Formats: sequence, C-alpha cells, structure tokens
Amino acid sequence: MNIQLTISLLVSDRMATLGRCLSSLKPLLRELDSELIVVYTGSSPETLELAEQYTSHIIPFTWCNDFSKARNVGLSAAKGEWFLYLDDDEWFENTDEIIHFFKSGEYRQYQTAFYIQRNYNDWEGSSYADAYVGRMCRLSSETRFVYPIHENIKPYPEPSKKFGTFVHHFGYVGVKNDTAQSAKSDRNLSLLQKRLETEPASAHLYAQAAQEYGSTQDYDTAIRYCRKGLKLARMTSHPEPLEMWLQLELPRFISYSGDTKLAFEEGEALSGSSRLLEVGKLNLTAMLVGFCWNLKEYEKGLQYVLQYREILEYLWKHPEKSMTQNGITSTFSSGETQAAITYVKGLFFASEVKKASIEASTNNDSIEAPTSNNSADRPSTENKENVISQILSWIPWEDTAKSQPQYENLEEWKRIYADQTEHILESYSRLTADNFYVNLQKAYYAERQSQADANEVYKFWQLCAADCPVYFLPQLLKMAIRNGFSLKILLENLSLDDWNICTKSLAQQIELPEMNAFYQKLLPELSDHSLLAERLHQHFLEKQLTQGLLEPLRLLDLLESYCGSVIADAKMIYRDEILNNLDCYILPAQYKFAVRIQNVLQLIKKEDYAGCIPLLTEALHLNPQLSIAVSGLTKYLTEKLANPPQPVSEEFKVLGTQVKQMLYGLMENRQWADAYGVNSQLISLLPDDLEILRLKQEILRQGSY
Repeated sequence: MNIQLTISLLVSDRMATLGRCLSSLKPLLRELDSELIVVYTGSSPETLELAEQYTSHIIPFTWCNDFSKARNVGLSAAKGEWFLYLDDDEWFENTDEIIHFFKSGEYRQYQTAFYIQRNYNDWEGSSYADAYVGRMCRLSSETRFVYPIHENIKPYPEPSKKFGTFVHHFGYVGVKNDTAQSAKSDRNLSLLQKRLETEPASAHLYAQAAQEYGSTQDYDTAIRYCRKGLKLARMTSHPEPLEMWLQLELPRFISYSGDTKLAFEEGEALSGSSRLLEVGKLNLTAMLVGFCWNLKEYEKGLQYVLQYREILEYLWKHPEKSMTQNGITSTFSSGETQAAITYVKGLFFASEVKKASIEASTNNDSIEAPTSNNSADRPSTENKENVISQILSWIPWEDTAKSQPQYENLEEWKRIYADQTEHILESYSRLTADNFYVNLQKAYYAERQSQADANEVYKFWQLCAADCPVYFLPQLLKMAIRNGFSLKILLENLSLDDWNICTKSLAQQIELPEMNAFYQKLLPELSDHSLLAERLHQHFLEKQLTQGLLEPLRLLDLLESYCGSVIADAKMIYRDEILNNLDCYILPAQYKFAVRIQNVLQLIKKEDYAGCIPLLTEALHLNPQLSIAVSGLTKYLTEKLANPPQPVSEEFKVLGTQVKQMLYGLMENRQWADAYGVNSQLISLLPDDLEILRLKQEILRQGSY
C-alpha cells in the first residue's frame, strides 16, 4: 500500500479550534490514501479524546520550547510520499483543490506546494491578511525542520504548486494584549539567545530576534539585530526571502523609533540594491510612498507610486515569484493589499505637483526637479495632466472591500484641491468602472457641464441611489433637490436608522438661511413617509435650537414645534398605554424630554414660572444635546420670576382698546404729534403689547421730517 500524503498536526490544548481543524481534514482522509499524525503536547483528556476520534497515531511530546523538534517528531514517523503540516488553531476552508492535485496525478510534476494562510486580526474575522505559506513538500531523506521558532522545512525545492486553497488562522488574535505578547516574546527571545551562542553566524536567528524585539517595541535593539542579520545574509551567493524581510523591517523599525527621514534614506538605499527581490521591492516601494507622505516629498512620492504600479504589474505577469518570495510577514499579498491606499496617496501627490507647476508658471519661475534614479519614473510636464486619470484607473473599483475604505480620503482630496475640481471630475468621467463612488463623481461632472443634460445626471444619480452608503445620502439628497429628481428609488429601501444619520448630517451641512427653503423643497417628497418627515423636521429644529442667544419668543416657538414633532413621531411608533406611562423604560429619552418641555410651555402661558423649574431640571438630564435651549429657557424664566409682570385689569384692557381706536384715527388724519403722545400713554398702560410698539415705529417714521 502506498500512502500519498502524511498530514502532521501539532496539538496542544486549544479545544476552541481543534474540532474545526480536524473536521476540515476529513475530506483529505476520506478521498486520498493519507494518514494523520498528531504530535500531542497538551495535557487535557478532552483534547486527547477528540484527537483519538480521528487517528490512532498520536505521539506524545514533552514541550521543550523548540518547534522544529516537535515538527521533526511527526516528520520522522511520516510514511507518505508527500508531507503536509499545520497547527491546531487553523483549518481548511475547502480541500477540493488539494484532493484534485493528488487524484489527477498532477502532484508528480512538483516538489513543493504553497497554500494561503488567512491571518485574522480580530475574532469577528472582518480584518485579515493573506500570505502564501510553504507547508507541503515531497518527502526525501534530507527533509527536516529547522529553527526553534518560526520553523521552516529545509530543503524546499522547486517547482512549486500554488493553491488557491486557504486555512483560517486566528492564532495572532489571542496574543494582542500586552501581557500575553510580552510573555510570548520573553519565551522566544530566551530560546533565540541560547541558539545564537552556538550559531552566531545565523542570519535567520538574528531576523527572528529582531522580530521579537520589534513586537515589544524595543526598536533600537530590533534595528541593531536587523543590521547584524543583513550583514550575515549578504554573505550568501543568492538573496533569499529572509534577507528581503530584514531589508523591509530595518526602515520600518527606524520609522517606528520616530526618525522618518532616516527611515526614508535607509529605504531609498535598500531600494537600489540588486539583492532586493521583486516582492521586497513592491513592499518597500509602498513603504517609501508612506514616508514621502509624512515628509511631504510630493514629487518623490509620485515617482514611487508609479514605480509601485510597475512592480505590481511585473509580479502579476510572474506569479511564480509572487508565490515563492515570502519573507515571514512580508509577502506579495502584504504588498498588494496596500494598492488602494498607495494610489490614493498618489492622487494627493499628483495634485500637489500640479499645484506647484501652476504656481511656478504663474510666477514665471521654474521648480528644480528632485534627483531620481530613474528619469522615466518622473512625470513629465505633458504627463502631469494625465497622471491623475492614470492613477484613478488603477484603483480596484470593482472590489468594494478595497475601494470603499478610501472614499473618505478621496472626498478629502477633492476638498483640499477644490481649485482642481473640474480636472478631477473629468478624470472620473473617463473611468469605465461600475462603482457607486465613480458614478457619483460622473453625476457631479454631468451637472457642471455648460449645457448640462438632466437625463445624464439622473442616469448616474439613479445608479447611486440604488446602492448608497449612508454617509453619502446627504450628497444624493442635495443633488436630487437641485435637479428636481424624485426620491422614490432612494427612499424605498432606506432604513429609519440610515435616515436619522443622513438628516442629522444634512442639518449640520446646510446653513441656517438656506435651511427653510431646502426643507420646503424636500417635504413634498416625504408626503408618504410621515415618520421620515418628522425626523427631518426634528434635526433641522435641533440645529436652530442649539445656536444660542435666541430671542425668548423665537425660542418658545421653536421648542413648541420641536416637542410637537417628537410627540407626533412617538405616536406613530408606540401604543397610547405606553406613551401615557412616562416611566416606561422602552420610551426614548427624546420623547420624555419633549413631554416635559411641552408641559413647561403650558405653564408659561399660565404664568406659573416657578412650576417650570423642576421640569426643566428633569428635561436637561434627558436630552443634554439641547442644553443650550434649556439654558436659554431657564434664563427667560429667571428674569420673569425676578420681574413678575403687573396684572392688567379688565378695565385697563377695555380702556386700552378704546385708546387704540383713537390712535388709529389720529394716524389716519396724519396727526403725528398727537398720535405720538397717545401712543406713549398706551405703552405705559400696556407695556408688553407688540401692536403698540409697532405703531410707535410707524408714527416715528411717518412723522419725521
């Protein structure tokens, strides 16, 4: 009998992941002539019992802080033609490709194989980085594991097969806290220092030590070990991925220490090295772009963005290099994932270069171009107009997961370089990508044309409205109002939560003088959406109420409208028996606030000012956002309590009405002097009567010479 594949699994006591790991191996054990060897370092009976369900070949191993020794135990017992190893905290998503590799006989053409390790940064699995790992090889008498930590198989000959298969790996999530990371680093450093005493010429050990010192933020020591490791690595005839990792970590550690300029200089020197592998150049160039960003080296930054793209395209055409040039944490994947942010920085650089060029032209002066190792990388004068379009076309618009995180940065780019808006939007208009953000820019571009085509604007607006991220809703609403578009498409799939976020943002963006006009245009579109209309009304009122220094009568009027809207809103959602119980825990604080303020307004009409104070105190705690309005109302009531209005008898009111009639008669006959005297008497009689104050102004205007 011939065993095609030995699977060696290093098992501790990680029950949380062991079950998924073993389960993912079942198809390999079922479909292939394969064996499973468990090297067991744990102590839990439950772990051992679970492992025994999958194999009887369990080798106990007393942990000695040396991963290679543990791996070699499984390797020594292997009977397979090929060997695959993994840990108990990782599991395959799908093994069909590996199964086909052996069943089809394709495995006979290769010596080694790579698959993807998906390393997660959080337990939710929302953030991760992919790296190709060489975990499969054809067994020979020379095959062995080396290095006590970050162990590798040696030799690892070519040709190599590259699988799209991946394993989930959450092993790095568990050591994120400082205590766990420190304990792990102390353990690893202790092992490495012992090995360095016996192997002082090992570049690999220096690299591992640098990595551990870096993880504890001892960057000066990490830099020192990086330099020692690089010196040793350069003694080999051909550069290896280990040397590449050292070349990348050295400037990175220097930047972490706070000296970005030195990091940039070190990185530039390394970028010209003939020993830097292509994947290393990709990662280092992206790093140099970041350094240029921090140092405001715009022309150089633009050169490196163009160089990054050139290297990336080269590696796409040579996948064998992107697969094999893996330097610990520095891989093709780690370089490629930086594409979107690198290109966006390139747009800023290009706009700065364009700005400097315009200023130089205006001043009839020339800007000395920076020295470049490759003049072809430097954008020529005639290409400065096209480089923005070129970089925009490189952004992976079709991959929303990569492009969407950059929308905010792209908005900032437009804002900072508002004087280049026409050119920026024109560049977007040339793109063929069917992407929300691109379509939005095309709509803006269509709007700005001298003979704007409303149908063209609406075409792109429709595409955006069907799939709009919440933070862009205000832009689409404003565009719809400007052009008279129906909001039906936008509103039909809109959640109330998203509408709240949108209208709150709208209220912040729209200036007070334009707010009412905008509101009146938007309101008819919400005729079938009463709740949405109320929320819009509330956010607009909230902005007005938080302006401060409002005239008392205006403040009272706004508060009355606000409370009425909030209460009407609540009546659409809650039953009356709930609304009538103000202590009910499910009622929103906003509603409880509105009820109390409404009661305050009723007491004010009854001139019961003292009764308002306890209600205002409660209201302030319920809705601190409107503390300015509550403070203004409190001040108004305090003044009323300090200077209570004199009661006006019914006789005075009757007399006042009669005198008003007399006053109107005098004004009709243009007897301004007599009218002024009568008006003065009325003011003393009815000091809070606004009609009398208005008449006084009219008398003064008409009677003046």
